[in-house]
Parts: sequence; structure tokens; C-alpha cells
Amino acid sequence: MSKLQFDEIKTIFDNAAGPAKYYKFSKAEGFPLATAGVIALAKAASCFWLLNLIGRQQKMNKQLSPFYQVWTLNVDLKKSTGILRGYNGKKLVVWQYIPNTNFPLAKVSLIYIEGTLFLPSEY
Repeated sequence: MSKLQFDEIKTIFDNAAGPAKYYKFSKAEGFPLATAGVIALAKAASCFWLLNLIGRQQKMNKQLSPFYQVWTLNVDLKKSTGILRGYNGKKLVVWQYIPNTNFPLAKVSLIYIEGTLFLPSEY
């Protein structure tokens, strides 16, 4: 990844403001909607796989709150591995090892509120 691509992704993540529009990124039933900032991040970082992992968890994991969740992806940039964690508030509900990722940031968080994914700056 070039420095320009990294800077673009970081700018999207840091500067997205209030959600003006919501997008359906998957036709799968029960998958959340995503804000314009989340979609821009997914396109710039080629990480629709991350949105799909979170979407699948909505159907599979009945412990997840349908109202509020926090998702974090921590990436070991040297090893190209990651750990995805899903929380109900502060309670860890999902922990998933990602054996191979090209995600360019060491950490990203997404917020799920009543069926929609937001970047923290959009919340």
C-alpha cells in the first residue's frame, strides 16, 4: 500500500461526519446498513470482508445486542494478522482471529446502532 492510499484511508476514518445516507452493502437478510463513511472506508481499504464478518455475526450470535455494539479490529501490520472483537457496551461477546489481512491501519473501530454501522466520527 502506498503512502497516498494510507493517508486517504486515515482521512476517511478520521473526518467522516454525520451520516447523511445509509447503504445496504449485502443482500443477505439481517445484515446491517452502513453509512457513507463506512462504505468509503471499505472501498479505500478493500475491507468489505470486515463488514461481511460483522454482518454474519448479527445472524449467528444471539448474544449480540440488537441496539448497540462496538466492533474493533486490531491488526499486526508486520504479520498481516488481526483480531476482530465485538462488544455489547463493554462486554466482549465476539472474538475472531483473522489469519491474513491487508488492512492498512493498526486499529479500526465501528459502531453498530439498531441495524446500522457507523464510523466513530459519524456517531
